[in-house]
Amino acid sequence: LFLCFVGAMAEVFGYFLDGAQARECDDEAAAQAGFRAAIKEAGKITGKSGGDALIAEGISSADAEVPTRLAASLAVNGLAEMTEDSADEPGLPVGKRKAQLAKAESLFTEALKLWETNSLALVSLGHLRRSRGDHTGAVKLYKRAAELPVVKKPRATWVEDFVMEDRERCVPIASYSLAHLLTRMQRHKEAVPVLQRFGVKYRIAPPVWAAVKRPPRKTAKKPCDPGLPCVLAGVVPNTLRKTILHAFRPGAPYWSETNYDTREYFSFFYDVKKAPSNAIEGLIQHCLIPNLPVDRKIVAAEWWVHARDRSSDMGHQLHFDMEERTLEAEGRVLNPAVSAVVYLAAAGAGPTLVLDQNINSGFADQGWLGYPSDGGCLFFPGDRLHGVVPSTPAPGYRVVLLVALWDRDDFAPGRRRKGLGPQADIPKKAEWVKEMPLVTTGKTKPIHLPGHVVPVSPVWEKIPVTRGPKLDLPCEMDQRYFVHHAEDFKRIVMKEHCGVEEPKAKRRKVES
Repeated sequence: LFLCFVGAMAEVFGYFLDGAQARECDDEAAAQAGFRAAIKEAGKITGKSGGDALIAEGISSADAEVPTRLAASLAVNGLAEMTEDSADEPGLPVGKRKAQLAKAESLFTEALKLWETNSLALVSLGHLRRSRGDHTGAVKLYKRAAELPVVKKPRATWVEDFVMEDRERCVPIASYSLAHLLTRMQRHKEAVPVLQRFGVKYRIAPPVWAAVKRPPRKTAKKPCDPGLPCVLAGVVPNTLRKTILHAFRPGAPYWSETNYDTREYFSFFYDVKKAPSNAIEGLIQHCLIPNLPVDRKIVAAEWWVHARDRSSDMGHQLHFDMEERTLEAEGRVLNPAVSAVVYLAAAGAGPTLVLDQNINSGFADQGWLGYPSDGGCLFFPGDRLHGVVPSTPAPGYRVVLLVALWDRDDFAPGRRRKGLGPQADIPKKAEWVKEMPLVTTGKTKPIHLPGHVVPVSPVWEKIPVTRGPKLDLPCEMDQRYFVHHAEDFKRIVMKEHCGVEEPKAKRRKVES
């Protein structure tokens, strides 16, 4: 009887592995069949013997078989992840998307009933709760995942090794998500011990997060002579804005033809001496350059687009705008004269944070929060560190057009890439280009909104350092709100684009 039981447990795990391998090969039907078979088989034997129960961290026992409830939990988690992925299909109706996310949430919950320390399910369910605004529920789940023990190698059994592989990935993600969410909730004191696990020494200061919670100030409208940074309302005529929004709607050809979700940074070059050939070049030529709030002779422009689901908004990584082709070819850092954020559909979404900090400076003392206004534009000096801080989850997308306006053209010599990359030429035969034809517009008369740019200070705060082993910041979700040193930003840029790092001694000298 015992041997039959052990064989049945192995069969459950075998079905789960079949599903996992099929999913790796993008065979959704086979993946679902494998996961469902594992769950069905587990249902036949669960509870027939205490040998399949997971008591605390009993996975390190000498028994090399995977406990049934563990395997069943992983199978349910696999179905939950597939259901959640299906909710992100382009063009999916809002109602159906909500139903799929609710189903995924139910499945993740079921996975945790089967195995309460399933790190994958804890993190995924935490993300879903955060996305629908249940921050308190998300914090509880992140804490449970962040506190899971991770056994270092060598481990007692292959089962333990199998489980710890997921934990090694999930514990840093859960810890970072917890610190990020506690910070957004302004529970800054609680976030400190979590951040100390990463060894970071500085974080975006509490006054910045307090300002995010406040709506932009209502002040008298003023003529457009504000300097930088500033937000101007009415920069983009509504007809033009709707044309561009249509080209970048959910499910539009642009996202699939450019592989937006998986491709690294790319942008498109526009020589402003030439007549515009599409709606975005027309916007740059007729709406942005004539309304620059500072005197600069613009000779070139570079643009790209971002669309972020506001229900799962984590903000956007702090970064510098720079000409990446020249950086990679020659190691020279070139910043645009002016950077522009054109808010196509972003009213009420997270504000843009601009710090008075360039790539060679220390930590800024001051920054500004630029609040979105549909059809409006935030202009700021092109060499400043900036990003987006998250706001309250809401339906819809935050769609912005980013434009780097150049008063120099000493870029690296050579032809621009025919494919996608920094400062690429627009692929004129692409379907997505045809969806944004040139729109004739009259002159716009933007209005300066001084209340939409809120100064904040201080912008950085030091965190007490503790001893002990540290977690690595999860690169895939690090927004750089929490850093080790001011020069981290330059070090990351040089490592990513030039494959070099500044010597540690030099970095310490800069910090001091």
